Amino acid sequence: MTNQIVNQGQWGICGFVAVLNALHQTGTIKEFGKGLTLEDINKRLGAELVTFLKIIKEENPDIGTEIVKFTQSFGSPYNSYKSIDQLVEKIKQDLINSSILTETIINTPGFGIAMTADAVKLYLEKFANLSIEAKKQLDIGKLSQYKNCVIGLGNDNKLKHWVYIDKEGYLYNWGNKQKDLTELKNYNFIDSVFEIKDVKV
Repeated sequence: MTNQIVNQGQWGICGFVAVLNALHQTGTIKEFGKGLTLEDINKRLGAELVTFLKIIKEENPDIGTEIVKFTQSFGSPYNSYKSIDQLVEKIKQDLINSSILTETIINTPGFGIAMTADAVKLYLEKFANLSIEAKKQLDIGKLSQYKNCVIGLGNDNKLKHWVYIDKEGYLYNWGNKQKDLTELKNYNFIDSVFEIKDVKV
């Protein structure tokens, strides 16, 4: 089932996309009271990233620093970004090059924003306006039991990737929605699980 979810192309922005897929499933992504389509959301992805990073820089600079350092930890070419401002300028330049954030742009390798658990939690609660529960008992062997959750996965105790699993157990990952979780078998631990409880009033 392709093209049924918010897509990140080849950009390393899985933390953002996992949250946006969770938010889209609640039906609360709207503009002027009208629900946004997946096409609308994908087109506005660049603007969403810029807005988040700019606010983080001003209101949550510690988390901004975490994001930059975590992004650098993934090596070349991500270690070339030294500040939130550089991440923002990269996105803005891509937006200038195209009137919308197209599939062509997000399928160009070389850009990523690595989200720590604290950053994803903040994005869920403050920007997506969702009430969440951070799960305490994390077991990679019971991955299929986590429903309506944004999940941080990794290897050797290092966070590597974020996904969303909906209420029916469908995995939202790299532009695909599917019931089979075997493509996650290369990860050997769960860093974080945030269960979506409700939309804040």
